[in-house]
Amino acid sequence: MGLRMSIINRMGRLLPDLSLTVARFPVPFAVSVLAAIIGNLDIAEIINLPSVYDPPYTVAWLKKESLYGALVAAFLASGAAHLFAEARRLNGAMSLLLALVAGAAATVPFWFVTRLEFQILMMFWLPGLVLLVMVAGYLRAGGADNAIWIFNARLALAIVLATVVGLVFFLGLVAIVESVEYLFSIRLGSDSTEHILCTAVTLVGPVFGLSMVSRDLSEPFVPQEHSGLLIAGSSLLLNYLLIPIAVVYVAILYLYAGRILLNWELPRGQIGFMVLLFAIGGTGVWLIAQPWRQGGSALLRIFQRTWFWLLTVPLGLLFVGLFRRVSDYGVTPERYGLALVGLWAAVLVIGFALRSSSIGPRLIIGSLSALLLVASFGPWGADQVSVRSQFSRLIVILQEAGYLSDGKIGAADRFDTKLAADGRSIVFLLSEAGRLDLLAPLFAGRENDPFSDGGQQADAGEVLGQLQLKEQADDGSVFVNYAGWAGPVELALSNSAVFSGGHRFGTSWGSGQRSDGSGPKILVNGTNVVVSRGDDVWQATTKDLIERARAAEDDTSRPLIIELEGQRGQASLIIFEISGWIRESEYEIESAHAVVLLPR
Repeated sequence: MGLRMSIINRMGRLLPDLSLTVARFPVPFAVSVLAAIIGNLDIAEIINLPSVYDPPYTVAWLKKESLYGALVAAFLASGAAHLFAEARRLNGAMSLLLALVAGAAATVPFWFVTRLEFQILMMFWLPGLVLLVMVAGYLRAGGADNAIWIFNARLALAIVLATVVGLVFFLGLVAIVESVEYLFSIRLGSDSTEHILCTAVTLVGPVFGLSMVSRDLSEPFVPQEHSGLLIAGSSLLLNYLLIPIAVVYVAILYLYAGRILLNWELPRGQIGFMVLLFAIGGTGVWLIAQPWRQGGSALLRIFQRTWFWLLTVPLGLLFVGLFRRVSDYGVTPERYGLALVGLWAAVLVIGFALRSSSIGPRLIIGSLSALLLVASFGPWGADQVSVRSQFSRLIVILQEAGYLSDGKIGAADRFDTKLAADGRSIVFLLSEAGRLDLLAPLFAGRENDPFSDGGQQADAGEVLGQLQLKEQADDGSVFVNYAGWAGPVELALSNSAVFSGGHRFGTSWGSGQRSDGSGPKILVNGTNVVVSRGDDVWQATTKDLIERARAAEDDTSRPLIIELEGQRGQASLIIFEISGWIRESEYEIESAHAVVLLPR
């Protein structure tokens, strides 16, 4: 403890504000520093982690996006723990221990995640932690609602100022680097801008934001006794913009409900997202207006008394529309989220009806935070519920098409276009979730069983081919999708070979150059795929790539290697994944991911 205080005191003499921030939020500060180090090492390619968006057969216990997501989660959770400890007046050692445990626990869901699980963590887990930060200092009896208001108002201001400071840091240093390079002809590196941006986002902005967090968590706040831009601006914003917009939106949804009753029709498919925005946005306005609920304008007081009653009809539209979509298309993470927010809003309405005095900021924000966190994992979570629902729906689709016989894949005519599209979306969702193995029993004993390696994760393209769900346009165009190979690859490289990757090219991408601007380029130039490095050029035909990919769609035993001819000798294009179209005699590459081997 003595050594820690000595270090903080020395920092205090050099950097007063920074020393106070480190003393108050040591774990988030350490996480921010760690994120800056990892990010800059990643840009410099000293570390090179695979992406969660790489093909599902890529085996790695840690993916790049998961690492950064875990760091963000640790930053938020440890910050919330420090605020909780501060409100409880725990000593420094207990605050540090609690923050370390909370930060470590918040990273756990990010390890070993699939692409779908990562998306769900971004949709539920991180927003849940953000909400937790907003109420962590007030999870105790006796806290004043207006104290929560002023804390979060200043927290929002801190985030805005931190963003501005990070932007100024970035623009200022970029200007300095550009000036030095131009005036003194010194090359500081092609990735210097990326390093500056990374440092601004991971270190400068977050640390400045931490230093701006309100220090008095129990500060009393009475709007009539305070003045300033924050108070006056909030009042004007509520009375002349936010509440009128909410009221107009209420009128629109109620008119739409009346139209449904008159025409006796079901709500449109997107009504759920409209009600979601309405419920969260309107409740946010209700929270912002809390300090003025007694002495505010007549419009504001009426809004505060009637808001939760106004939610009843829109929530009815939400649940009817959601029931229709789930009945037709099954549960997805997005629909799961709609149901979760709808349940939260319905509970608030019931609570307001039974005991309106119990509905306050802590309950509203804290309950939504808890629901989002709980929904992020486990058999009850959005991932597994969606997987079970979509798998059941795929079985129904196959049965309706007459493609299942005694629980095994049989023979059937070509699928109806709509059923085929639904089936493809389900297979891709199962692939993103890493659960294509659920389909393994359907193929047991079948020739060319895509799960012949023991029921492990198969290739989505091969499964689609076996299920006769390949995409085919009405004009006879054929969609080609090669998603790589399942096993490890050994390549014999000469000492003079240059390895470069990964590159993305096609109509959905730009130059095919690496993100740092170095190395060769890959371009689709008319009917040819051209690899260039300076004046050296290698090329192959687009037709050759698409036809080779089409032939290899159902064979994941070997990589797709295309030999390229050039004046400097032969080069190789090793393709991880490629998708495109065959339209009559035309061939189009939409997207491809590859590495190249070039002669030195």
